[in-house]
Amino acid sequence: MQSQIAAKNSPNKQSGRQQIEMILSRCHQLHREKQQSEALIQSEQLSNVDQPLKQQIKRIVVEKHERDDFDRIMEEDLENQLNELKLEREEELKHIEQKQQQNQYETLLKQMKRYGTMNRISYSLRVSHYNQMQKRNTTKNQCLNNIMRNLKFLY
Repeated sequence: MQSQIAAKNSPNKQSGRQQIEMILSRCHQLHREKQQSEALIQSEQLSNVDQPLKQQIKRIVVEKHERDDFDRIMEEDLENQLNELKLEREEELKHIEQKQQQNQYETLLKQMKRYGTMNRISYSLRVSHYNQMQKRNTTKNQCLNNIMRNLKFLY
């Protein structure tokens, strides 16, 4: 269990998250470039450009559009992976919190057992002391009774 937690907290996991975020930012950048290219084709700046160059630019834009579809799919996949990492982290934190609560419960239970044991010992000592006092009182009473009898006998 500890090794799983250590593996989840390892630098590779963190760098994986960083890689995902880096790829996502790259996807966003490519999307912006695509929009700029499409805007360039539609702008009047290309009206003066010869036809072969215009077709070449259109072909590049189409290829870029196909790559953008792939990039979009990759972006969605990376977002899903990032969400999974977040969920795993939340579950890990919940597990750690549950473990801490369990440890606190067990500690309290041990303390209560110790307290109960101490109460039983204290009760036993009080009973023992009471019994000893009773025996002493009984012995004293017997001695007094003997003395009284002897005194009665003498008088």
